[in-house]
Amino acid sequence: MITKIAIVTNIPRSPSFLFYEDLLSRISRISEIEIRVVFGDNVDSDIIDAEVLLLFGKNYNLNRWRRVFPGALIGHLEPRSGHKNGLGGYDFIVVNSVESADFFSAYQIPIFIYPTFPVFDFRPSVADEEGAGRVLRIGYHGNKIHLDALFPRITTAINKLSKLVNI
Repeated sequence: MITKIAIVTNIPRSPSFLFYEDLLSRISRISEIEIRVVFGDNVDSDIIDAEVLLLFGKNYNLNRWRRVFPGALIGHLEPRSGHKNGLGGYDFIVVNSVESADFFSAYQIPIFIYPTFPVFDFRPSVADEEGAGRVLRIGYHGNKIHLDALFPRITTAINKLSKLVNI
């Protein structure tokens, strides 16, 4: 039996959404899950038989989605404290960290933790095989508050590492 999941978003270019979309599509390749993505507040005929709706973003008319999908489980995918959309009407939420689960535990609804780390291909490149250009690249996903929090603990560690490795 195939479980049909629809992900609804009004911010399809959000890095968090792109990570979730990629990771959830990987699940559908190895299990009996069909994932569909819907943009905006439109009810697409392709998802009319969805059993699970994941709403990503803010300001959804939850009552409307419940009327259109009366038997579906409806979850909020990565809610944010600033959305002020209330989570009381959702069946569950999906967050990306233990810290988020702790924060949203006050809503007293089931919480699933699904980390949104992007998948990288770590195979050596041609340059690595030739011994040229070996550089450690450090990526970052977050906001200015997170960047401010890097100082001094993480920035000190990166500076020490840069003396040993080309970053």
